[in-house]
Amino acid sequence: MYSSELNTFHQSKSLILDILVNEDSFNEVSKQFRCILKNHGAFYALVALLPPVYSYMYSVCC
Repeated sequence: MYSSELNTFHQSKSLILDILVNEDSFNEVSKQFRCILKNHGAFYALVALLPPVYSYMYSVCC
C-alpha cells in the first residue's frame, strides 16, 4: 500500500512539474482547477490534482 501511495505522489509531482514548465498546460489546468475549486471546494480541487482523478473530476464537474 505504501508503494502505491508513493507512486501516486511521484506521478502527481511529475504532472505538476510538467504543468509549471509548459505555459499552455499551466493555463488550461489552472482554468480547470479554478472551475473545480469554485464548484466543489478546496478539498476536491486538491484531490483532483492526482493524475488518476484529475481527468475524471474535470469531465464530471465542468
